[in-house]
Amino acid sequence: MKILIAEDDLTTQRVLEALVLKWGHQPVVTGNGQDAWEHLQSEDGPRLALLDWMMPGGSGLDVCRQVRQRTAPGYTYVIILTARSDSEDAITALEAGADDFVSKPFHPHELRARINTAERILELEENLSKRAFYDHMTGLPNRSLLAERFRRSTDAAIRNGEMLAFLYCDMDHFKMVNDNFGHATGDAFLKELSRRLRESLADAGTLARVGGDEFVLLANVRTTDDAAALAKRVREVLVRPIEAQGHRLSLGGSIGISLFPKNGDSLDVLLRNADHAMYELKRQHSNGGFQFFDEEVGARYRAKLMLETRMPEALRHNEFLLHYQPIFRLSDWGLAGAEALIRWNEPTRGLVSPAEFIPIAEETGHIIAIGKWVINQACKHAKHCAAQTGGEYRVAVNISANQFAEGGLVDTVAEALSRHGVNPASLELELTETALVRNLENSAATIRALRDLGVRVALDDFGTGYSSFSYLANLPINTLKVDKSFLHEVHSNHGRFAVLKAIVDLAHKLGIMVVAEGIEDAEQLKATEDAGCDEVQGYLLGKPASPEWQNPAPPVEMTRGLNALAGHLAARTPVHV
Repeated sequence: MKILIAEDDLTTQRVLEALVLKWGHQPVVTGNGQDAWEHLQSEDGPRLALLDWMMPGGSGLDVCRQVRQRTAPGYTYVIILTARSDSEDAITALEAGADDFVSKPFHPHELRARINTAERILELEENLSKRAFYDHMTGLPNRSLLAERFRRSTDAAIRNGEMLAFLYCDMDHFKMVNDNFGHATGDAFLKELSRRLRESLADAGTLARVGGDEFVLLANVRTTDDAAALAKRVREVLVRPIEAQGHRLSLGGSIGISLFPKNGDSLDVLLRNADHAMYELKRQHSNGGFQFFDEEVGARYRAKLMLETRMPEALRHNEFLLHYQPIFRLSDWGLAGAEALIRWNEPTRGLVSPAEFIPIAEETGHIIAIGKWVINQACKHAKHCAAQTGGEYRVAVNISANQFAEGGLVDTVAEALSRHGVNPASLELELTETALVRNLENSAATIRALRDLGVRVALDDFGTGYSSFSYLANLPINTLKVDKSFLHEVHSNHGRFAVLKAIVDLAHKLGIMVVAEGIEDAEQLKATEDAGCDEVQGYLLGKPASPEWQNPAPPVEMTRGLNALAGHLAARTPVHV
């Protein structure tokens, strides 16, 4: 253990130094108060100080008071040495913050006993400090220690013309590790990741764990290029596969960067801005990398915060509305139904894209209430339209992964069907592969419960996720919706057409209807017809529109256009493999 000896009398100084060495400690010797204070301020400075009451450059009591006024983590044990022996002097020393008081001349056995007592107290304090300032699982500094390191670094950074960079790191899709392999595997992953980061960034600055799978690196940099170079070093660690309890996991991660003093002067602001930059990277669906915070990012997140705050109020004030995109049968060009697509008519912004507010709703949990509202509105619309078509009309509703996993979906649907008196077959729930793969067994059970209600179930966006054909055989779905990505150049690329036709043929053998979505031109429409798709939808056939046309038949102009298009396409040569 390092022990500071601050004593201006050379004879006493040498005696103390010899005793400290003899007892197996490392002496740090000075003869004045100013040097003593500088030693105690250093990050790896002594934890035990023997301070002479009277010495140049500041008395031992002055140094003791300075020690007690600082907020740095880790306790410094102070023993005052003095020739004074009056009880009032001892009280004065203790009131200044000293832990002990030794009168000179002292007996070596007495001093050693007092130092041993100090060691035991410091060991206990260190254990408590680890709990307060270090993450218990990874051993990394926590947010409290990060705050202290930042506070102690700001003045020096400004004085030296440097910046402080906050690199906020978040693992991509870490929740899926816990969901699929358990928290023990997730913890093992984080421990190994922490070890690698600590090893790789030992010379870079302070690495802290501030959340479940969130880490922050605080580092001194002179330029943004220096910060970018650090981000690349972090990125190299994040992308390397990790073995955790028999599972080889390769997640990658996203890094947001904020700079002091450019992007803020407080820890909370700088962490928030780095976090915003990191989520901006995720919003762009970038495959990892890093993103610096700027005012454009800040403006987007202020807008996000406004939407997040207003969302519950918007639901109460009926600001959400549904637009419907028509779905047509290829067999007779009849209108089969429509897909309900939510919009938000925000008073200050007008129509807000679902791509902007749905992720916020999922993140905040508001998606559950919004999803219930959508199901009820869709049932109301389905009943109205089915009454005019003799029941040959269905409304498709997108169900979020969170709403599907929440557990109350079946009850929500049953309640809506009962409330609006709608034929269950008029309602179709669209689920994505992402929602289903979280737990295939539970997913199949939920789908069977929905089918028992008489509701139709569709697998949406097939081809954008895991695209496993086993889903088609193991999940009791009615409809397969082929993603528009399959239709790119499908009329001229025989390989793409062959894949599309194989999907359709397999689905039909399993008794599953196929809908091609995203039809944008006549060639795509012809290809889907040649591949054997049952139904189609897309901008070529009809854009999403408000349900103000309550007649569930397409407008006359659309019907004429479709008939003409069908006749034109029928005369064309079919696509062949």
